[in-house]
Amino acid sequence: MTTKRLKIERMGYGPEAIAHDADGKTVFVTGGVPGDTVEAETDAEEARFSRAHVTTVLEDSPDRVTPPCPFVDVCGGCPWAHLSYEAQLAAKRSGVVDALTRLGGFSAEDAEALVAPIVAPGEPWGYRNKVELAPIHQNGKFSLGMHGRDPQQVIRVDKCPLFEKKYPKAL
Repeated sequence: MTTKRLKIERMGYGPEAIAHDADGKTVFVTGGVPGDTVEAETDAEEARFSRAHVTTVLEDSPDRVTPPCPFVDVCGGCPWAHLSYEAQLAAKRSGVVDALTRLGGFSAEDAEALVAPIVAPGEPWGYRNKVELAPIHQNGKFSLGMHGRDPQQVIRVDKCPLFEKKYPKAL
């Protein structure tokens, strides 16, 4: 595994942010926010890209926030939680524009014109009314938990800020 110093450029499609290493190779980074300068440990090296995870945030992005969930760094439920809500909305719109340009063959100007500004659907937390739980059997007991960032991991949580306010206890 290699440690790299990276400047996070933007969010990708999914849980990872995108950066380029000193050689110009694309790095998909878990735990980064656009504008962060980080140290990241490489998890996988491919010919055209790498995958890495943040080990240290050296310089915070102005869009980095402290999420209300103590499980955010281990649970896989809200991978963009360290990104401000306004920046999340902008990143989601940018992702659609990028897909239209890169995959759809639209010019950048046409793609920008086609995609309207995102209308925020409501509060950034407390909106979810459905969740997929994973079973876990530990020490002779059966319980349910959230899928972790590591696919083999199940995280037992006592509450989740994504759940609707009328469901304060998650598990």
